[in-house]
Amino acid sequence: MKCANHPDTDAIGLCTACQRALCPACQIGDREVLCRDCLVAHNQAVAGHFYKQLAISGVILAASLFFLSQTALSWDQIVIGALALTFLPFGWSALSRYFHSGSSYYHPLMRFISLSAHLVFSAMLGWLVGPWQIYKAIREILKAREVNLAFSDR
Repeated sequence: MKCANHPDTDAIGLCTACQRALCPACQIGDREVLCRDCLVAHNQAVAGHFYKQLAISGVILAASLFFLSQTALSWDQIVIGALALTFLPFGWSALSRYFHSGSSYYHPLMRFISLSAHLVFSAMLGWLVGPWQIYKAIREILKAREVNLAFSDR
């Protein structure tokens, strides 16, 4: 089998995404073999996911700041409340990996108590997990952009 990009060179593997034959010069990656086009498309999809995550966090922060500023709270309480609401989805996601929010309870009061506890603990956990997730999103976007720029220069 010959390389899809170099017809005179023998292929040593297949791209795991598009199944094109690749020679050693065209192969990217050790664990998962990808061609250049598939790697760029994968990086764009990853960056798009993290852009969406950051956009949702930004919208939650802006809406929280707007609505909390309409109350009689001081500015430090408004900022703390807005950040807690912004980080809440990150805490909910992290906590839901290990604990369910009460769907297994049959009595409505127990469901409400379980859901309330899940919400409170998610808000507290969000303060730990939220900043890390935002940092990770920015880091992954920059890494994907750097890799795509490196391959577009070739």
